[in-house]
Amino acid sequence: MRDPIRVSVTELSEWQECPQRWRYARVLGLRRKPGDTASPLISGSAIHAGIEGGLLLGKDRAMEAANSYLAQYGPAAEKYVAGASRALGCVPEHLWSIHNPQAETPLSVVYQPTADIRVEMRGRPDCWYYKDDVGLVIWEFKSTSSDEVSRLEQYTLWNMQPRYYAVLLLDTLAKDLPVYTAHAVLSTRGKGAVGEPTLLPKSQIKHARSHMLDIAVRVASARIDPTLVVPHYGFHCNWCEFAPIDEGVLTGADTQGIIAEEYERR
Repeated sequence: MRDPIRVSVTELSEWQECPQRWRYARVLGLRRKPGDTASPLISGSAIHAGIEGGLLLGKDRAMEAANSYLAQYGPAAEKYVAGASRALGCVPEHLWSIHNPQAETPLSVVYQPTADIRVEMRGRPDCWYYKDDVGLVIWEFKSTSSDEVSRLEQYTLWNMQPRYYAVLLLDTLAKDLPVYTAHAVLSTRGKGAVGEPTLLPKSQIKHARSHMLDIAVRVASARIDPTLVVPHYGFHCNWCEFAPIDEGVLTGADTQGIIAEEYERR
């Protein structure tokens, strides 16, 4: 029998947004080179590094962790320091002092959704913890520079990742526990929007498990046969970190040269 194919929760979102972007990042393993190619994506990653550091080591260590992440990108990333500090100031105060928080703790569960495909679903929730009088509480953090309230509404409705994490946690713990999910949109301009933890009905958890495995099968199939990824180019590609490669494809430029000059392998 074929070994389980590893699929991460983050990959599911990437696949739904754009299978071609997923292929660049996950199959070819490309990412922008550090240095002058610093982008707002680096800012978001620094904010997440700060959250993880603050939850595990204390609030006063959050910015230290963010700065350590940004340091690898050199002077080009210095412009993101102030925004990261403002965003971290939007983290709900009570989260810095919760008992035994789990931040970016890896989860792994093996499923067999079809007769010939097994997947090892992996995930690293931003933050989760157990509260005696409530149950499991899962927090998802997003960063932005505008439209904090509307983005909170959109993430709360459309972002499936916390629901997938709920499935992985319940299947890992093998317990029937109440699960609450919440989003916090942290703005680099210091205007955060924070939602309240909301109970996930069992029907939604069941649906999330089915939905997760359905997409996981598509991702696993594309790992086995990357030719299943058919790119569809549009103006939204201009905002992707892989836009230079797509532009090269559309104009007939030397895409391998673009990759060698602007990208590195993970």
